[in-house]
Amino acid sequence: MKFPIKSKGIELLLKVDSDEKFKNGIKIRNRYSIDLQNEYTQTASITCLNPSKATKTKSDYTINKIVNFFYENNKYGIGRLDIYNLYPFYLTDSTDLVHMFASLESDYYNEFIDNNYEEMKKHISCKTQNIVAWGGYPSGFNQLTYDEDVKRMLKFLRKFGKVYSFKTNWGCFTQKGKHPYHPSSRFNNLVDIIEYNHKE
Repeated sequence: MKFPIKSKGIELLLKVDSDEKFKNGIKIRNRYSIDLQNEYTQTASITCLNPSKATKTKSDYTINKIVNFFYENNKYGIGRLDIYNLYPFYLTDSTDLVHMFASLESDYYNEFIDNNYEEMKKHISCKTQNIVAWGGYPSGFNQLTYDEDVKRMLKFLRKFGKVYSFKTNWGCFTQKGKHPYHPSSRFNNLVDIIEYNHKE
Protein backbone atom coordinates (compact mmCIF):
# COMPACT_ATOMS: atom_id res chain seq x y z
CA MET A 1 0.00 0.00 0.00
CA LYS A 2 1.01 3.63 -0.37
CA PHE A 3 -0.05 6.77 1.43
CA PRO A 4 0.80 10.44 0.95
CA ILE A 5 3.21 12.33 3.21
CA LYS A 6 3.75 16.04 2.78
CA SER A 7 7.39 17.10 2.92
CA LYS A 8 8.44 20.68 2.11
CA GLY A 9 5.05 21.18 0.50
CA ILE A 10 5.47 18.17 -1.78
CA GLU A 11 3.15 15.22 -1.44
CA LEU A 12 5.07 11.94 -1.39
CA LEU A 13 3.60 8.50 -1.99
CA LEU A 14 5.51 6.11 0.25
CA LYS A 15 5.27 2.32 0.49
CA VAL A 16 3.81 1.18 3.80
CA ASP A 17 3.53 -2.22 5.44
CA SER A 18 1.53 -2.55 8.65
CA ASP A 19 0.77 -5.75 10.55
CA GLU A 20 -2.28 -4.45 12.41
CA LYS A 21 -4.57 -7.28 13.44
CA PHE A 22 -7.08 -8.41 16.04
CA LYS A 23 -6.07 -10.95 18.65
CA ASN A 24 -8.92 -12.23 20.79
CA GLY A 25 -10.89 -9.08 20.06
CA ILE A 26 -8.04 -6.66 20.86
CA LYS A 27 -6.54 -4.64 18.02
CA ILE A 28 -2.73 -4.69 18.03
CA ARG A 29 0.18 -3.72 15.81
CA ASN A 30 3.76 -4.89 16.24
CA ARG A 31 5.46 -3.17 13.31
CA TYR A 32 4.75 -0.29 10.94
CA SER A 33 7.26 -0.19 8.08
CA ILE A 34 7.80 2.69 5.67
CA ASP A 35 10.02 2.60 2.57
CA LEU A 36 11.39 6.12 1.97
CA GLN A 37 12.11 5.15 -1.65
CA ASN A 38 15.57 6.65 -1.79
CA GLU A 39 19.01 5.20 -2.53
CA TYR A 40 19.78 4.25 1.08
CA THR A 41 19.51 0.75 2.51
CA GLN A 42 19.90 1.24 6.26
CA THR A 43 16.87 0.80 8.52
CA ALA A 44 16.01 2.93 11.52
CA SER A 45 13.78 1.36 14.14
CA ILE A 46 11.86 3.84 16.28
CA THR A 47 10.22 2.49 19.42
CA CYS A 48 7.35 4.70 20.58
CA LEU A 49 4.67 4.08 23.23
CA ASN A 50 1.72 2.44 21.47
CA PRO A 51 0.06 2.42 18.02
CA SER A 52 -2.30 5.33 17.42
CA LYS A 53 -4.21 6.44 14.30
CA ALA A 54 -1.93 5.29 11.47
CA THR A 55 -3.16 2.38 9.36
CA LYS A 56 -2.10 0.68 6.14
CA THR A 57 -3.66 3.48 4.10
CA LYS A 58 -3.61 6.49 6.41
CA SER A 59 -0.78 8.21 8.25
CA ASP A 60 -0.94 10.26 11.46
CA TYR A 61 0.92 13.20 13.01
CA THR A 62 3.61 11.11 14.74
CA ILE A 63 4.39 9.08 11.61
CA ASN A 64 4.46 12.22 9.46
CA LYS A 65 6.90 13.91 11.80
CA ILE A 66 9.29 10.95 11.82
CA VAL A 67 9.09 10.48 8.05
CA ASN A 68 9.71 14.16 7.36
CA PHE A 69 12.73 14.21 9.66
CA PHE A 70 14.50 11.33 7.92
CA TYR A 71 13.31 12.19 4.42
CA GLU A 72 14.72 15.70 4.72
CA ASN A 73 17.95 14.64 6.49
CA ASN A 74 19.83 12.36 4.14
CA LYS A 75 22.97 12.58 6.30
CA TYR A 76 21.63 9.66 8.35
CA GLY A 77 21.50 7.38 5.31
CA ILE A 78 18.14 5.86 6.24
CA GLY A 79 16.06 4.16 3.57
CA ARG A 80 13.43 2.42 5.69
CA LEU A 81 11.65 3.16 8.95
CA ASP A 82 10.27 0.46 11.21
CA ILE A 83 8.01 1.81 13.94
CA TYR A 84 7.65 -0.35 17.06
CA ASN A 85 6.11 0.29 20.46
CA LEU A 86 6.54 -0.57 24.12
CA TYR A 87 2.91 -1.70 24.01
CA PRO A 88 1.29 -3.16 20.86
CA PHE A 89 -2.26 -2.16 21.83
CA TYR A 90 -3.91 0.04 19.19
CA LEU A 91 -5.32 3.07 21.09
CA THR A 92 -5.59 6.65 19.89
CA ASP A 93 -5.36 8.05 23.43
CA SER A 94 -2.42 6.58 25.37
CA THR A 95 -4.20 7.25 28.67
CA ASP A 96 -6.59 4.44 27.67
CA LEU A 97 -3.71 2.03 28.29
CA VAL A 98 -4.60 2.22 31.98
CA HIS A 99 -8.06 0.77 31.31
CA MET A 100 -6.67 -1.75 28.82
CA PHE A 101 -4.17 -3.14 31.33
CA ALA A 102 -6.77 -3.25 34.11
CA SER A 103 -8.96 -5.45 31.92
CA LEU A 104 -6.20 -7.96 31.12
CA GLU A 105 -5.09 -10.77 33.39
CA SER A 106 -1.33 -10.73 34.02
CA ASP A 107 -0.63 -13.91 32.02
CA TYR A 108 -2.64 -12.58 29.09
CA TYR A 109 -0.89 -9.21 29.27
CA ASN A 110 2.53 -10.91 29.29
CA GLU A 111 1.55 -12.96 26.26
CA PHE A 112 0.94 -9.77 24.25
CA ILE A 113 4.22 -8.19 25.42
CA ASP A 114 6.30 -11.33 24.81
CA ASN A 115 4.82 -11.66 21.33
CA ASN A 116 5.75 -8.03 20.66
CA TYR A 117 9.41 -8.85 21.38
CA GLU A 118 9.29 -11.94 19.19
CA GLU A 119 8.09 -9.85 16.26
CA MET A 120 10.82 -7.25 16.85
CA LYS A 121 13.50 -9.97 16.88
CA LYS A 122 12.55 -10.89 13.33
CA HIS A 123 13.66 -7.51 11.97
CA ILE A 124 16.10 -5.78 14.32
CA SER A 125 19.81 -6.52 14.01
CA CYS A 126 23.21 -4.98 14.74
CA LYS A 127 22.85 -3.08 11.45
CA THR A 128 19.64 -1.34 12.56
CA GLN A 129 19.82 2.17 13.97
CA ASN A 130 17.66 1.85 17.08
CA ILE A 131 15.93 4.98 18.36
CA VAL A 132 13.80 5.18 21.52
CA ALA A 133 10.93 7.66 21.55
CA TRP A 134 8.28 6.55 24.04
CA GLY A 135 8.04 9.70 26.18
CA GLY A 136 6.85 9.68 29.78
CA TYR A 137 4.27 7.39 31.30
CA PRO A 138 0.60 8.33 30.74
CA SER A 139 -1.45 9.93 33.49
CA GLY A 140 -2.80 7.32 35.89
CA PHE A 141 -0.38 4.68 34.66
CA ASN A 142 1.45 2.42 37.10
CA GLN A 143 4.91 3.99 37.13
CA LEU A 144 6.65 0.88 38.47
CA THR A 145 5.20 -1.25 35.68
CA TYR A 146 6.16 1.36 33.11
CA ASP A 147 9.73 1.64 34.42
CA GLU A 148 10.16 -2.14 34.34
CA ASP A 149 8.82 -2.31 30.78
CA VAL A 150 11.21 0.48 29.73
CA LYS A 151 14.19 -1.28 31.33
CA ARG A 152 13.33 -4.50 29.55
CA MET A 153 13.07 -2.76 26.17
CA LEU A 154 16.37 -0.91 26.62
CA LYS A 155 18.12 -4.11 27.62
CA PHE A 156 16.72 -5.82 24.53
CA LEU A 157 17.71 -3.02 22.13
CA ARG A 158 21.21 -2.61 23.57
CA LYS A 159 21.98 -6.21 22.66
CA PHE A 160 22.18 -4.95 19.08
CA GLY A 161 24.48 -2.00 19.79
CA LYS A 162 24.03 1.68 20.54
CA VAL A 163 20.61 3.16 21.24
CA TYR A 164 19.67 6.66 20.14
CA SER A 165 16.97 9.24 20.88
CA PHE A 166 15.71 12.33 19.13
CA LYS A 167 17.22 15.65 20.03
CA THR A 168 14.68 18.45 19.80
CA ASN A 169 14.82 22.22 19.96
CA TRP A 170 13.97 21.76 23.67
CA GLY A 171 16.78 19.31 24.37
CA CYS A 172 17.07 15.54 24.60
CA PHE A 173 14.88 14.25 27.42
CA THR A 174 11.49 14.88 28.95
CA GLN A 175 9.80 14.09 32.29
CA LYS A 176 12.50 15.61 34.54
CA GLY A 177 15.29 14.40 32.28
CA LYS A 178 14.28 10.76 32.51
CA HIS A 179 12.53 9.65 29.33
CA PRO A 180 13.25 10.17 25.62
CA TYR A 181 11.04 12.59 23.72
CA HIS A 182 7.99 11.26 21.91
CA PRO A 183 7.72 12.75 18.37
CA SER A 184 4.02 13.53 18.79
CA SER A 185 4.63 16.67 20.84
CA ARG A 186 3.58 19.74 18.87
CA PHE A 187 5.82 21.91 21.03
CA ASN A 188 9.13 20.59 19.73
CA ASN A 189 10.92 20.02 16.45
CA LEU A 190 13.18 17.05 15.77
CA VAL A 191 16.66 18.41 15.03
CA ASP A 192 19.05 15.45 15.42
CA ILE A 193 19.52 11.96 16.79
CA ILE A 194 22.02 11.37 19.61
CA GLU A 195 23.17 8.39 21.62
CA TYR A 196 20.83 7.59 24.49
CA ASN A 197 22.96 6.71 27.53
CA HIS A 198 20.39 7.47 30.19
CA LYS A 199 19.95 4.73 32.80
CA GLU A 200 16.26 4.11 33.36
